[in-house]
Amino acid sequence: MNENLGFFMSGDFMSFINKLHVEPQPGTNKRKLISSLVYASEGVYVVIEKGFVTDYASIPRVLWSIFPADAGDTRRPAVLHDWLYANHQGLNRTCVDMMFRKALKEEGASLAKRWLMWSAVRTFGWRFWHEN
Repeated sequence: MNENLGFFMSGDFMSFINKLHVEPQPGTNKRKLISSLVYASEGVYVVIEKGFVTDYASIPRVLWSIFPADAGDTRRPAVLHDWLYANHQGLNRTCVDMMFRKALKEEGASLAKRWLMWSAVRTFGWRFWHEN
């Protein structure tokens, strides 16, 4: 088993340390971080740098009425996931997707939403992982 995966599956407490501050990018559905966002877990920190551009969750427009791409309980987890897909930071894709699912739980997303979003990134995320 990957040593990183074991850490994230161990049930350690994870949390975002600060609020998400973004500004819209004109003519797109993207947002740019105007301050860093920090996610921590027992001494392991992910710092998503100011200036990073995200589209939050890449949810097809046809599903936005059910799962809005910018729902409050998915914003920070989606930014974390986008950042780690762009900057692997020595983590494998399975580990990053598990972090996403756990971050969704921490943010209060329902079990159904967590499972559907995690299933979507496990099924379709490989296309984006290999691009980076």
